[in-house]
Amino acid sequence: MGEAWRRFQLENPGSSVSINGRIFEYLVAECLAQMGVTPFYFQASMWLVSNSDFDVVLYDRKSPVVLSMKTSLRERYKQADLEGRQLKWVYSRAKVYLITLSEGEIPRVKQKIADGDVNGLDDCILASSQEFSDLIEGLSSRQFSLAEPIEPIERGQVVTTQQQAV
Repeated sequence: MGEAWRRFQLENPGSSVSINGRIFEYLVAECLAQMGVTPFYFQASMWLVSNSDFDVVLYDRKSPVVLSMKTSLRERYKQADLEGRQLKWVYSRAKVYLITLSEGEIPRVKQKIADGDVNGLDDCILASSQEFSDLIEGLSSRQFSLAEPIEPIERGQVVTTQQQAV
C-alpha cells in the first residue's frame, strides 16, 4: 500500500487534494480485492443513515464494517466520527475504521477514541502500517455478502379498493 502511494505521488506531484483522495480510496479498495475481501460497496450510502456516504462498506446484516479514508486528518476525522455515530445508531454492532496517510495525527485520534471523545470510530489506522495489513487480513477471514432488498413492511393486510391478503 505504502509503496503504491509513494509511486503515485512521485509520478503526479501536482495532483489536487480530491484526486489524491480518490486514488487513495482506489488503492485501499485494491488491497481489499487482492486479499479476497469481497463483496464490498464503494462510495455507498446506507438505508436509514442520513446524509452519509461511506468510502467502503463491507456488508454483514448484523455487523457491517465501514472503512473511511482520509489522506490527511487535521480536523477531518470529525466527519468520519459523525458518520460513524449515525451508522451505529442504526447498526449498533457496526465497526468503523478510519484509514489515513497522516501518521502524525494518528496518536491524537486514537487517544480521543480511547477517552470516549470520539465514539463513532473503532480505530484510526495508518495505511502503510502492519496494523493496516492486520486489519485487511482479519477482514479476509470474515464472510461478507451483498445486501438483501429492504422490505419495510414485514406483515399486514393490504387494503385497496379490493381487499387482498398479503
